Amino acid sequence: MIVADFMIYRPLTLSSDDTLQVARETMDASGLPLVPVTADGKLLGMVTDRDVRQQVGQLNKIRVGAVMSQPPFSAHPSTQIAIAARMLTRGKIGSLPVVDNGNLLGMITTSSLLQALEAVLAGGDNGSVGVELDVAGSGETTAVISLMRSLGPLIATGNTNSGIFGKQTLYLVLPADDAERRIDMLRRYGFKALAIDQESAI
Repeated sequence: MIVADFMIYRPLTLSSDDTLQVARETMDASGLPLVPVTADGKLLGMVTDRDVRQQVGQLNKIRVGAVMSQPPFSAHPSTQIAIAARMLTRGKIGSLPVVDNGNLLGMITTSSLLQALEAVLAGGDNGSVGVELDVAGSGETTAVISLMRSLGPLIATGNTNSGIFGKQTLYLVLPADDAERRIDMLRRYGFKALAIDQESAI
């Protein structure tokens, strides 16, 4: 599973000229304890609820740019969910920005991670089918994921393990109503299915 599958797209943002009063209102609206600060789509920094609390009584006087800080970590859309979870834990934060070439694309939060966990646990439900594939390195992994996304929604992805000679096992969670067609397409492209969740609809 990767961050792009679960991140919050187009989060609320601030400019460095906004006041901390605006920052507090934005946090209330987003439900997040921190808000990204951007300029022309580029991530400049973050403002947290702690930054706001430390300036109570002066929120209309202090600009965001005076208190914002660089986030301790940021994720890329292709970052594995497990790595994002580790960054959140190490940084002792509830969310982190998702950035590509300096551009803010979204946010990944602890709630996002719970959604990812739910997707994994739901792999055997009637609404989805779990498929394990034998792939050779990141190139084949990217090819499989791109192919699946071209055919429709992809519930979740993940590398369940890796072995010698660049071999990996890629795990996909597909919508049950379209899983048979997609698995057949994978086989036609030469990918080997190691296991298919037999509790699924196919």
